[in-house]
Amino acid sequence: MARTVTPLTDPKAVLSVLPSVMQRLAIEPQSGALSTSGWSTVSEVLEWYTHRVAHDGNLSKNRKATARSAVKCQLLPCLGALRLVELNHATLDTKLMWPLQSQCSVAHVRLVFGVLKVAFKQAASLGLIGKNPMADMTFTDFIKTKIKPKDARLRPVDCGRLLEHFRRTIRIPKRIPKNETVQAHLKIYGHKKTGHMRRFYWVSD
Repeated sequence: MARTVTPLTDPKAVLSVLPSVMQRLAIEPQSGALSTSGWSTVSEVLEWYTHRVAHDGNLSKNRKATARSAVKCQLLPCLGALRLVELNHATLDTKLMWPLQSQCSVAHVRLVFGVLKVAFKQAASLGLIGKNPMADMTFTDFIKTKIKPKDARLRPVDCGRLLEHFRRTIRIPKRIPKNETVQAHLKIYGHKKTGHMRRFYWVSD
């Protein structure tokens, strides 16, 4: 006598998720894409990465703020609603890279791209996504313009060596009067406002 088998899942529910399952299998034929966190959109990866960065004790406050800003201001608005299976060279160029380069410097665009690439690399390495869609993407795939190096930045620790260089090359007396040394430091640090110099002269007099 034949036995009646009752399905454990409603057929309508199966049919509703079938398209997403097929998309995952297309990306990961060996079914690796099915053994993931269940994320389906770019926003889920970015939100996870933002939380991870915020609690990473090895990152500086500046690095954390930079990543958080890139995700909040550029990545989520441009890519958040995109499905993971839709993230490829074409969609990334259309939705993020090309619009962003028209509004921001090339250096900033590269920074935002770097945050996105690191987020997906970490998610893939931890097995949270079955395949990293950005693994083969590089910044120069989208933008060929070379980034100009930033101007040299003078740091406080360099001031002593700079003054010593002045002494050697400009033949400044070995012992500089105290008030002249302070003037030099004010100029080096960029304090050129009239009020700053006026207060200095009033004190030195």
